[in-house]
Amino acid sequence: MIRRINAYVRGWHWYFKGVSGRWPGYFDRFDEFVRRRLRSAIAGRFSKGHWRRILSNAVLRELGLVSATQLQEDYLKGLLSAPPTSG
Repeated sequence: MIRRINAYVRGWHWYFKGVSGRWPGYFDRFDEFVRRRLRSAIAGRFSKGHWRRILSNAVLRELGLVSATQLQEDYLKGLLSAPPTSG
């Protein structure tokens, strides 16, 4: 599941990487949304409280979940190149 989510997050980031606006937290908010939905998928409708502590952000990072915020920081530093195309 995390592998598929990572592919989606990378594609989403690559599409929106050049967005500039007055609100700088859009990548952070997207990351929060992805983590919340992942916790919900794992724990079902009981994803609040107990599961939030067990599946903390650090644990999700250790499991390999990609962060759009980190991808953006890497992009701005020039550390990212274009993803491979499917064709």
